[in-house]
Amino acid sequence: MSFSVFNESFYLAHNPDVQTAINAGYFSSGLEHFQKFGLAEGRVSVSPFYDEKYYLRKNSDVATDVAFGTYHSGLEQFILTGEAEGRVSVSPFYDERFYLQKNPDVATAVASGNFRSGIQHFFAAGEAENRVFISPFYDEQYYLQKNPDVETAVASGTLRSGLQHFILAGETEGRRASLLFDGEFYFRNNPDVATQVANGRFSSGLAHYLQVGQAIYLSGTNFNEFGYIGLSTNTKVNPDVEEAIKAGYFASALEHYIQYGQFEGRRAIFNGTNGNDTVTGFGQISAIYGVGTTIRQAEEAGTLIGGQALYFGNGINEVDVLVGGNGQDTFVLGRAIVGRGSSSASPFYRGNGDADYARIENYEIGKDEIVLAGAASNYDFVQSGDSLNIIISRSSYENQPLTTPDLIAQVEGVTSLSQIESKLQFAGGFMW
Repeated sequence: MSFSVFNESFYLAHNPDVQTAINAGYFSSGLEHFQKFGLAEGRVSVSPFYDEKYYLRKNSDVATDVAFGTYHSGLEQFILTGEAEGRVSVSPFYDERFYLQKNPDVATAVASGNFRSGIQHFFAAGEAENRVFISPFYDEQYYLQKNPDVETAVASGTLRSGLQHFILAGETEGRRASLLFDGEFYFRNNPDVATQVANGRFSSGLAHYLQVGQAIYLSGTNFNEFGYIGLSTNTKVNPDVEEAIKAGYFASALEHYIQYGQFEGRRAIFNGTNGNDTVTGFGQISAIYGVGTTIRQAEEAGTLIGGQALYFGNGINEVDVLVGGNGQDTFVLGRAIVGRGSSSASPFYRGNGDADYARIENYEIGKDEIVLAGAASNYDFVQSGDSLNIIISRSSYENQPLTTPDLIAQVEGVTSLSQIESKLQFAGGFMW
């Protein structure tokens, strides 16, 4: 039995009645209370790195034992036998494989039997030693750079590390902790998750992503996780990446792309939400969408064909900024919808005149591409200052002029059609 998981200050902060009892002289410490009464009372708030709900979710046999009364809590099982059994899934913010990889001396100590697991080391010594590499979704340097108030507190000795702040406060405050997850984007793209967090089901968007969203290929940033694995479950783009993620070598498709994929010429999709967004691509080959996406059952001409596929929104009532990277970017402004024996063109940002459109920035002439729905005959290309406006002006039906032309995009730094004409692509189909 080990009480290394126990954190005195955390326990007292979450159990003020215990602090009152200590002040009155009934107990010498929070640990004494926990050992004599708290464990049997089912008090589970003993450490910022132990999550009772998560532990039970990851250990269904323990959840069953707790339900039948064998243990008062999952924490009790962890203290009595779980830690000795090598159960390491104690918090969504701790990754055993990552901790051992980043701390090779600990991996050696575990291999030699000095510790049963990385988490045992972390509880016994690692946290006190300020080992902050506990998850790919927490980056100490990034967190301090993005949060100067925390950096100041660490420098002054008020906080031991940025990780300490993130676990105690930053996570629930929604502070971004790494390049791999953007809480604001995640909430905008998944408003149901924001509701669940508000209702207390999850402590943050990141907690939901790590426990639920990641497994169903929800994207934690503008980088589209599902699009990198494959546009449908029947057509895999990077099956080796998917297998590597399932094997635990990468926490997400984005982690693979940042470390390897962008340098290997693998294509990435970056997209926005169903609101105003700034979407920036990076890597050698990227497709940039301002609109939001959903993953649902694949269909063709209204018939389900099995598996899942990626579907894009329409961009109505949105003004999005699409920023190209240093590689070859494709700015996507529409798509073709395949029907029975025909296809129709569906442009983004059509429906509210000049009030919804995409602003394309860092377009590299002769290198980047633009995809439009329909055909060239549907559009006018008009100079506006230092930009080129792309306007839908005619339907495909006998090339009829539209009553109200509709601005689709502005391409910054381009002033004539000739500068982009060779790099225009059209998602064909009939446009009404």
